Amino acid sequence: MSTPTNIRGRDFVRIGIAKALVGGGKGVEIFANARYGAVDGARIAKAAVAALTSSDVGTEPARTFIAGVVEKAVLGLMRGRPMTPLNTRVRGLSQGARGHFILEAAPIPLSKQSVDGFVLSPLKVAALVVTTKEALSSLDPLAESGLQQDLQNACRAALDVAFLDPSNSGTPNLIPASVTHGAPTIVATSDPVADLKALIAAFKGDISAAVAVTDAETAVALAMVQTATGAFLHPDCGARGGSLVGIPLLVTADSPRDSTGGQLALIDPTGIAWNVDDVQLDVATATSLDMSDSPSGPSEQVSLFQTNSAAWRVIIHANWENQRTGGVAVLTGIV
Repeated sequence: MSTPTNIRGRDFVRIGIAKALVGGGKGVEIFANARYGAVDGARIAKAAVAALTSSDVGTEPARTFIAGVVEKAVLGLMRGRPMTPLNTRVRGLSQGARGHFILEAAPIPLSKQSVDGFVLSPLKVAALVVTTKEALSSLDPLAESGLQQDLQNACRAALDVAFLDPSNSGTPNLIPASVTHGAPTIVATSDPVADLKALIAAFKGDISAAVAVTDAETAVALAMVQTATGAFLHPDCGARGGSLVGIPLLVTADSPRDSTGGQLALIDPTGIAWNVDDVQLDVATATSLDMSDSPSGPSEQVSLFQTNSAAWRVIIHANWENQRTGGVAVLTGIV
């Protein structure tokens, strides 16, 4: 799934720019036509006078924005099962169906499936980004995609952190538990071969479908491991991913890493039900913001009107559920 780079691929952020600089009324159409041309400007102006929710923006800009988030997030990179509908009761198979060879005219054995119903509720992921109106006015059209990517990356980071952090036990109606929470965990030793064997032994998912996930620094550390003869143990592993003993390796900056080292998570994506959908964009220019990355009480308030700034608020809905016991195992303390 890729994000288009043409005008329509950037409609989402361009609608927000028109809203921030002009507001509403006839001025939006004049601005959009002057900046983007009559055809594209008319389309952008029509959406900019609305509330900038996913339905008002239109399906194409919303779909493009969500696609950009999904294609960068671990959830999308795993290439596991298709997305599960939100707010819809569906069945989950903890044990799949199985066919049989039979004699002609013999009865067919029943496939004993283990079926559990479940519902993925939409949980909010929000990102707030502030830009100056001067920057938006002078923004090179080619740089508009950078602003859209910033908004997408903010959402992607929130997903990856929550998905991979073993300390995230989840909070009902707020955040899903990470797939690594409560998973079998191996602490790395001075023997990387034994560590990897222990990780695979602890993993009870489908190893042929598994992916490994870590951060770039840990991936480099794994790539630098050498055998007694000086050969690299994992020659296909590197800062941009690759593979680890044939298992695809995904890299994200938001895989946990602390003073003890990095984490390598082995995940069976076919056992994870997930969805990322439904984007809403709001742009404000005349309010005050709490200047804190963890607002919980009184702090410094900054006026957007006074500083001639615009605040971009993006909200998407996402959720996941690991439905396969043993489908995740974790190696920690990799240095």
